[in-house]
Amino acid sequence: MLERRIKNMERTIALHNGVKMPIIGFGTWLAWILLVCKGKSLSDALDIALETGYRHIDTAYVYENEDVVGDAVQRFLNSGKAKREDLFIVTKHKYQK
Repeated sequence: MLERRIKNMERTIALHNGVKMPIIGFGTWLAWILLVCKGKSLSDALDIALETGYRHIDTAYVYENEDVVGDAVQRFLNSGKAKREDLFIVTKHKYQK
């Protein structure tokens, strides 16, 4: 069962420029709430997600957590376990009416 889940995390979609992006991403809006209930923070959740193989992180301006995401990504990159070009940080910006 775990092997199948890991395989799903490795599935990608080819972008127009030929780069392959993981189709499964770690969402930073509600997914981390489960860990908060166990005394963990979003920062902890991101550390765990990156350590377990997530390379696609989803965030948004309205979540007001992009600073935490940036710090976690920087820590992970500083560890040498991935290069910046291996990560996909997907965000949505604020729109004007």
